[in-house]
This record gives sequence, C-alpha cells and structure tokens, in this order.
Amino acid sequence: MKYLTKQIFNYPIGLVYRAWHDPLLLSQWWPPSGALAHIMAQQFQNDGQTIIRVTLPDAMEYYEKLHYIEIYNPSKIIYLASTCDREGNNIANPFLTGWPQILLTQCEFVALNPNETQFSLSWLPFQASEGEIELFEKSFKVIDYGWGESLKQLDDVLLKLTTPSDDKVN
Repeated sequence: MKYLTKQIFNYPIGLVYRAWHDPLLLSQWWPPSGALAHIMAQQFQNDGQTIIRVTLPDAMEYYEKLHYIEIYNPSKIIYLASTCDREGNNIANPFLTGWPQILLTQCEFVALNPNETQFSLSWLPFQASEGEIELFEKSFKVIDYGWGESLKQLDDVLLKLTTPSDDKVN
C-alpha cells in the first residue's frame, strides 16, 4: 500500500515546483521543525541526485538522498528517497530499525488556476522486505504528521517569497 498526501497551495505552479529543486528554498522547508538543512550536492536532472545534510537541534546530523528518475517541469518529479552517508551511499535509517531503505516518491503539481496549485506526494517502499513494508504501512499517521509539518513550512516559505517586504524602496 502506498502513502499519499495532497495539499492545495495558493501560489502559481511554477513557484511551488521551484521550491522542490531550488537549493535555497528546499533547504528552508525540507528539514523537520527546529532542524537545519544544507544542500550538499545537487544535479536536478534525470538520473541526477540531491544530497541533503540535516542537522537536528541536538547537533546530530544525518543525510538524505533524492535520486531523480524522471522530471517533468513543472508537473511531476519522481525520485528514490533514502538515508545515506555523506558520500551518498544508501544506509539503514539510523532512527528507525526496519524502515525501508528506499522509498519511491512521486510528486505531482497541477495548476488549478493561475494562483492555485494542487500538490500530491506518494511514497512506496522500493525493493523492501515484507517486514519493512509492514512497518511502513503501520506508520502512516507518523508519516502524515511529518509531511504535514514539512508542507506547512513550505507554505510559509512561499508566503515569504510572495509577500512584499517593508525593506523595499518604493
């Protein structure tokens, strides 16, 4: 069974899509609340990858890799998500024993009108054992909470981008 979440963003499709590949924007909304993200490497292209270092509030670090399979600007990004070492080699999740090592991820962006985008994300364990799939399926509430927080942070980043600044000279 795959995990699926959807959200409507009140921003143009191009801006929502850009937040998924622009290193400056991605680093602002990707990490869990209170953590910092640094884009270590990025090749946003088919068969390319992004490696993200996440530093938690207690200074513990971990790395995530997004290995891009297919990119359709601005409608879809398909990638394999995994925890990795700093060189990009996949490793077991350091926080959750038995978690699938790789998740097939599909992000879809649909323009509902010029300033409204429907976003959906699906996750499916990739080359996983029965036990890993079972743990994944039992974790939908936690996954939903995590993606909910991240998408809220994404919305906040997009709001800052589209809100006029008081610093601007008229």
